Amino acid sequence: MSFVREVVSQEDFDKYDLGRYKQRLPMSITANSTYWVIDRERDIYLTSYRSTGNDPEPQDYSRRFFIFYISGDMYEITLNLKIKKLGEGHWSYLWEYQSLAFMPYFSINKEDKHQTIEILSIFKGVVKIYRHAGKNDPEHLDISFNF
Repeated sequence: MSFVREVVSQEDFDKYDLGRYKQRLPMSITANSTYWVIDRERDIYLTSYRSTGNDPEPQDYSRRFFIFYISGDMYEITLNLKIKKLGEGHWSYLWEYQSLAFMPYFSINKEDKHQTIEILSIFKGVVKIYRHAGKNDPEHLDISFNF
């Protein structure tokens, strides 16, 4: 199986206990309305949320926080998004790296067992499928990274 981009079903919401993120993160994943990318066979999923708008710097408006789950281990990856219009319905997204944090509270394993380079390599491929925000993504989209 490979990665698929879809809306989180109630079944997956319950299976992956996605409601637990409300406990410690300023986000909410809801069944039947939140987009994610998932590879059920490899037990990997990705979703994101934007900063709440209380950030002190205007450029922080473009900050995105990704929840990246890999076989029981959870990471929060923070990126900034630079958007450029290239033409009618054609956009360019540049994702700029900010940070990566292992989240033992949400992980099955309490110690990080992955290498940062390995995580970011998989992550970049998954973000290209996730794109940005789900249903409102442009038809033609170029995605690049500064890392």
